[in-house]
Amino acid sequence: MSKKEQISQAKSLLENDFFKEEIKKIRQLYLEQIANTSHEQIEEREDLYRMVRAVEKVISHFESLAMDIKIEEKKWRIF
Repeated sequence: MSKKEQISQAKSLLENDFFKEEIKKIRQLYLEQIANTSHEQIEEREDLYRMVRAVEKVISHFESLAMDIKIEEKKWRIF
């Protein structure tokens, strides 16, 4: 897959309402599970927090790919 195709796919995914809603649901589920842990469930809470962070990192990865279009556009303006 070319760089432009990757950028296009990432942007399309991030703009997809179904994808955005499902990611929001997953994140909310983990946050609710964190809120429902007892004081003693430190490891469970930390595992759930890591899951929230993993979801955020996946989204950040796609956002980074989607931002590459701006870099590509500026690169061509320089030349």
